[in-house]
Amino acid sequence: MGLGTLYPMLTRLRTRGLVSSFDRASASGPVREYYRLTDAGTAELDAFRAQWAPFSSTVGELIGKDSTS
Repeated sequence: MGLGTLYPMLTRLRTRGLVSSFDRASASGPVREYYRLTDAGTAELDAFRAQWAPFSSTVGELIGKDSTS
């Protein structure tokens, strides 16, 4: 994933209230921006994880099946 993809994605997540950002001084260069999941972001991630396991399992079963069966 390039920077041209990462920062627009982080901006969308921040707009939706799923991440927050903050600046912190760096001894080795300019001020750096850090991102953190909000409570809403954590809830969305938990919901995604709960949906991912059954989805992934179903896809695995479909891909693993012999096409001649």
